[in-house]
Amino acid sequence: MPERSSNFRTESQELILPFFEKEPDWDQFHHYFFPDGREVFEVSLENATKYFPKSMLDSFPDRNPADFVIQNIMFIKNLTDNRFDPLIARYFPNNRNSEMDFNSISYNAINEFWEGKVDLLTYDEHHLVTFEFSPNDERKVIFYGKDILPNTRTQGDCYQITREVVYYTPIEGTFGIEINTTTITETVCTGAAGEFPTAGTVYVDGTYYYDGSELDPSGSGCGSCDYNPPSAPAPSEFIINQLDNECAEIIFIELGKGANKLTDLTGLGSLDIFPWMLDLFKKGGKFYYYIEDVNLPMNSNGTRPNARTITPDSEGYITIQLDNSYIENATSLSIARTIIHETVHAYIMYLSKTNYEFVIELNNYYICHNNNVNDAHHGMMSQYLLGMAVSLYNWDKNFGPTSGNLGFDYYYKMGFGGLLKNGTSDPISDIVPLIPNGDWDAIATTLENEATANSLAKGIKENCNE
Repeated sequence: MPERSSNFRTESQELILPFFEKEPDWDQFHHYFFPDGREVFEVSLENATKYFPKSMLDSFPDRNPADFVIQNIMFIKNLTDNRFDPLIARYFPNNRNSEMDFNSISYNAINEFWEGKVDLLTYDEHHLVTFEFSPNDERKVIFYGKDILPNTRTQGDCYQITREVVYYTPIEGTFGIEINTTTITETVCTGAAGEFPTAGTVYVDGTYYYDGSELDPSGSGCGSCDYNPPSAPAPSEFIINQLDNECAEIIFIELGKGANKLTDLTGLGSLDIFPWMLDLFKKGGKFYYYIEDVNLPMNSNGTRPNARTITPDSEGYITIQLDNSYIENATSLSIARTIIHETVHAYIMYLSKTNYEFVIELNNYYICHNNNVNDAHHGMMSQYLLGMAVSLYNWDKNFGPTSGNLGFDYYYKMGFGGLLKNGTSDPISDIVPLIPNGDWDAIATTLENEATANSLAKGIKENCNE
């Protein structure tokens, strides 16, 4: 952070933000870089008055929506001067599934399954831009203001709508709260992109703040201190979901939600590895996780694979491909297992390009398996077997058609799927000691039942062939 200056208390080096009722919580922060190389510290910032869209009252009935608004302050490195410039980020979830805590969301790692709005404001509460995240990967860029929007530059067709914003104010001397509303005009840009303004409009009352002069028309802020808000790219998205099959897409989204605690699997809840493997892509910011459904070609042995994961291309995409015929015929349990398995492949590929110690460990597997990359991966995946089983169980318990009632041993057996010696139907040697009762045939039969959704499958084939 910048060294002591007029922005810090001289006796304690605490940052003073004159427009906020509370100081940042320095114990909670995210650290990352924008694509152009600018360093960012994003710090939790609590405010006594919280603003949120009125729609949240419907999304969170009988609850105080302000409890689910996350407000952070981003300190963005100025590459020209030796300082960090502040922006405020507010996160407004649209539904219960999008509720997040501080550790689960930041501007560089918006969960691809998250629905809601992200507002960017200047440090003195003047609005710059809003990003709206809707289902089916829809995105909108919104600028607040009047019919004419000075100091904003946009691309694409725009139209104006009006929304009402609610904010709560404590009633002095009581335990009550006063509900206040104000109407804001939005310009919604539906084009392919928006160019972010270097200045913005006031967030609450609709009057303009930055108008290119030395005056401060709103009566607040720092009209004479030459404060120029830093620009910011659109929130980062390193998980790219291109699944066309509706059921496969739903399963993928559900897997990503995960759960922090499994009360009936005490001590194993933290082993739900799928969400934190996706987090590596979101927070690491070095490679893209790309998943799609395609018609896969036959293997050299004449069989068609259920899925495959392709090593990073020149643009940094690690691609998972699910075979169309497989997802049209398999149970949802089998599809979930396959997505988990391929995600572990993607995770290994990511770390093999970014973590030196991991590369050494993977290379040991590579040597032990006669320099076969696929076998090296499957050998290393023996370490993640329990985690894959927990992720599968957790998905079924929270979202699946059998509600986690198949017995954990069944999910554990499913976790062995795909861990084969390359080009064979034999288990890779690393997992042989882990096979329950040494009965590989029982596992192979279970996997085949679920992959074909035959009468012996315990999972359910959902309508995934439309």
